Amino acid sequence: MKGKQSIIFLHGWIQKQNSHLYYKEAVAAFEQLRYKVFVPDMPGFGQSAIPSRPYTLHDYAVFLKDYIENNHIQSPVLIGHSFGGRVIIKYAVTFPHEIKAIVLSGTPGFSTVKRVKLFLSILIA
Repeated sequence: MKGKQSIIFLHGWIQKQNSHLYYKEAVAAFEQLRYKVFVPDMPGFGQSAIPSRPYTLHDYAVFLKDYIENNHIQSPVLIGHSFGGRVIIKYAVTFPHEIKAIVLSGTPGFSTVKRVKLFLSILIA
């Protein structure tokens, strides 16, 4: 399968100006291993157009769905940092297409700490 697997990187909010360049070194490494790598600038980031209205998380998931369909990508590995990870989670829940794997880094939206423990820690603080 090596050489045919597609990988999509999704950036976070911090990479607003150079979003597609954030993964430059990772892209080069994966391409050298013959993976097909995609790094879209999400709407309002990098070189993409600013949306005509405020986007919701669902809108970004629809953007990812359309991007995958328009680029004829099959069973991608989705890698997301921060907000990009949230978009991936929303995409996976909203559009249950076949996804090969998901890699999340610094993604808000879930916690490995039990809610009771988290609540007590916040309460004590």
